Amino acid sequence: MSKYLTTKEVRVLVNNWFEDAKPYGKYPYTFHLQSVELMVRKWFYLTIAGPGTLMSCFRTTWLENLCQAALLHDAIEDIEGMSKLIMEDHRINPTTIDLVDRVTDAPKDGVNNRLQRHKRAWDLMEGDEPATFLKLCDSIVNVEFSIIEESKLLQMYQKEFPKFEEQVRKPEQMPNLEPVWDHLKTILSTFKYNKETERIEYV
Repeated sequence: MSKYLTTKEVRVLVNNWFEDAKPYGKYPYTFHLQSVELMVRKWFYLTIAGPGTLMSCFRTTWLENLCQAALLHDAIEDIEGMSKLIMEDHRINPTTIDLVDRVTDAPKDGVNNRLQRHKRAWDLMEGDEPATFLKLCDSIVNVEFSIIEESKLLQMYQKEFPKFEEQVRKPEQMPNLEPVWDHLKTILSTFKYNKETERIEYV
């Protein structure tokens, strides 16, 4: 038996842990988690592992850590009583656990402002390529889903993005992530939510 769970085993674990979680739109919450994993794989091969890229931290083993973290990225925030120690007890790779921690917002208890909660994760991921990459993939999934579902959540994502970009985007330190940043920024600036029609429109 391997010391740590495989990505396939993490998927099974996540399905059990999030069985009673609030839905993601009309879908089970695991739909979101699996979508983030797929987004990680997509952008990894488009940018990180593409021709001419030389990021030593993003090797095949890193991809699997990222995919597992994508599946688990909301576990500490959304599952009551979840902790890094519990993840360790379930044989989750420490690198994966560290990634999950770095993209986890501050607890909601006593912090009502979303931006203040986000600040905890932004501070931890600042200058950290894998954590920033993971958070970007999560953000792209949320934004694209809000557009497809014609949700007013798009407005919230658009409002939060400038501060996220200002603090976390580091073109000189993380040039390979620039296409991912550009994609997220493009979709955020291309669409808007119309309050009167309750529909998504082109800007």
